[in-house]
Order: sequence, then structure tokens, then C-alpha cells
Amino acid sequence: MFKIITTVLVGGALLGKAVLNATTPEKMEARKNKAIGRAADTLKDHAVTCHCGGLAIPTEQRGKIRRCVRCNKQFASGGYNLGDTRTLNERKNYVPNNEKLDMQQYEDAVKSLKQEDKKSNAKK
Repeated sequence: MFKIITTVLVGGALLGKAVLNATTPEKMEARKNKAIGRAADTLKDHAVTCHCGGLAIPTEQRGKIRRCVRCNKQFASGGYNLGDTRTLNERKNYVPNNEKLDMQQYEDAVKSLKQEDKKSNAKK
């Protein structure tokens, strides 16, 4: 990682030095893969077993609908909330977001889980 130190001037007054972290493409890819892994783990933690034996994962941040990664069947099961669970008061007081699942990585996490399921079926 490269650190670029710049002097911050506002209205001619010196405010201090800002450090910008320039990351390499490899580190950015590693961060993305780590985020996808966390999303896949969260989906596994909130999954149920489908009638075919596959993993049925949540289809959205809140709800009851799950979809199997093996047979692609969709069905209703117990409710889940993977989204923001802060109270209104916490939101007003700027408490950081506590989402369990970032939906930006959802599709990549599903692909990862499907590949994992195919590998585990191939071994059997």
C-alpha cells in the first residue's frame, strides 16, 4: 500500500496533512473476495435445508422466501432479517449501520455457494 501525504489548505490556512491510501488492484480484489466470503457465510448461517438436500438461502434482506442453490426451488420458511436492525432512535443518533448482509455482494455470494454445492456433490 502506498501512502500519499498531502497538505490540506482551506482558505489559505493550513489545516494539517491528509494521508491518502492508494491500494493496489490485488488488494482491492482481495477485499472484494473477503466481502463475498462474508456474504456467503451470512447466507449459510440463515439457510435451511431444501427437500432435495441443497442449501436454501434467503432471497432478500428481510422476508420469509428462500431459494435452493441446487434445485432452484423457491419456498416460504421462517422469517429472517439480514438488513438494518437499528431502532428509529439509533438512526436519529447516527449509530452506524449494522447490516448483516451487503446486497452488493449477494449475486457473487450465490455463485460461490452454487460452486461449493457442485464440488460437494461431485465428491459423493
